[in-house]
Amino acid sequence: MLQTGQFTANMLGPVIGGLVAASLGIRESFIFCAGLYVIAAVLVYIFVREGEPDDEEGMEDGAPAARHGSGGLVENLKLVVKERQVILMLLLLFVLWLSTTFVRPVMPLSIDDFAESSANGADRVHFELFGWESDLKEEAATGFVFSVIGLTSTIAAFSLAPLGERLGYRNVVAGAALVTGLLYPTVALADSLPAFMVLLGAVGIFQGAMVPGTNALIAASAPEGKQGSAFGLAASMQSMALLLGPLGGGLTSGFAGIGAVYVTIGVILVGAAIAAALLIREPKGFGAAKRAEGVR
Repeated sequence: MLQTGQFTANMLGPVIGGLVAASLGIRESFIFCAGLYVIAAVLVYIFVREGEPDDEEGMEDGAPAARHGSGGLVENLKLVVKERQVILMLLLLFVLWLSTTFVRPVMPLSIDDFAESSANGADRVHFELFGWESDLKEEAATGFVFSVIGLTSTIAAFSLAPLGERLGYRNVVAGAALVTGLLYPTVALADSLPAFMVLLGAVGIFQGAMVPGTNALIAASAPEGKQGSAFGLAASMQSMALLLGPLGGGLTSGFAGIGAVYVTIGVILVGAAIAAALLIREPKGFGAAKRAEGVR
C-alpha cells in the first residue's frame, strides 16, 4: 500500500505539474509545488500523532519484555549488514532505482525530438491515439508521459502481492528486471509520442513490480526487529541513485547520444536480473518458500 501511494503520486504529479507549467509557466510551477509542501506540513502537524507504546504489550509475566528494535544506530546497522542477503537486496534496489533516475534527464529531450514549431512559434507535440488527436505543449506532453509510467506502476504494485505469493518475490523481481531491461532499448526506437508513451508505459508495469518486491524481500531478510535500520539503508540506496543516475544518464547522452541511455540501462537491468536469479534466495516462510515448506 505504501508503494502504491508513492506510484499514485508519481502518476498524478507529472500531469498536474505539466498542466501548471503549460498554463502558468515553469517558474510558477515551483511556487505551486512549494504550496503543496506547506499543505503536507499542515496536514502532518494537525493529524499525525506520535503513538505511545502500550504498557501491556511491553510486559511478559509482570516483567518488561525485551525490545527487538533496541540498540544504537551503529549496532543496528552492523547487524543488518552482516546479512549477505540484505546486502544483495540493497545493491539490487540501488540498480532498480538507478533505472528510473538514469533515463529521466533525457526523457524530456526525447519528447523534444517529436515537437514541431506551430504557427505562433511555440513548439507543440502532436499526439494521436484511437482517433483522438491534439497538439500539446512540451511541458504537458512530458507530464503525460511520466503520468503513464506512474499509472502502470500503480497497477503493477496492486497486483504484486498475490503474484509474489504465487510465484515467489525473488522470481517476480528477477523476471520484472529482465523484461524491463529488454524493453528499454526499444524506447530508443520510438518515432512518435504515442509510441514513446506506450513503450514507457510497458516499462512502468514491470518497474512497478521491481521496487515493492525488493522492499518486501528486504523486510523479510532483515534480522528480527531491525527492519527500520534495513529500510534506512534502503533509503540511502535510493538517494545514491538520485545522485548518480542523472549524472550517468547525462554523461552517457553527451558521449553517445540519447538512444545510448536507454540501451545502457537496459543492459544494466538484464545483468541485475541474472544476478538476482542466481544469488538471491526466497526467505523461509515467505512466498514460494513458504508454500514449498508447507508441501514438505
